[in-house]
Order: sequence, then C-alpha cells, then structure tokens
Amino acid sequence: MAEPASAKNYEFCRVDYTLGSPRNCGFDTMEQCLAMISGRGGSCTRDPFYQAESFAYAPKNSGRRHH
Repeated sequence: MAEPASAKNYEFCRVDYTLGSPRNCGFDTMEQCLAMISGRGGSCTRDPFYQAESFAYAPKNSGRRHH
C-alpha cells in the first residue's frame, strides 16, 4: 500500500507568463531555478507564500528532581 505524499514547501519560483501556468514554485534554491530557466526564458523569484519550517522544542531537562 502506498503512503500519501506530503506537500513540500519550496522557496523559489520560476515565473514565465508566456506559458499556461505562469508560476512554478518547485525549487529549493535560486540556483536550481536559474538552471531551469537557462535557455528557456523567464525569471526566478522567492515564493511570497513560502513559510520556513519551524521546529518546536522542549527545554532541556537538567536531570534534577524537585521533591
């Protein structure tokens, strides 16, 4: 049984209004996006809706017990 794919949050987008879909936000780095548009046209920009992953953390337990 296949596991459902999780949506990935990409930071950079290729923008090309000559195509049917003007924005393709599927790049982790600006370099990846620039490589994709090389020779094809378009531009790269940061996704305005990008939200960096945040990680919750718990404070370290000092190992002391209060009685």
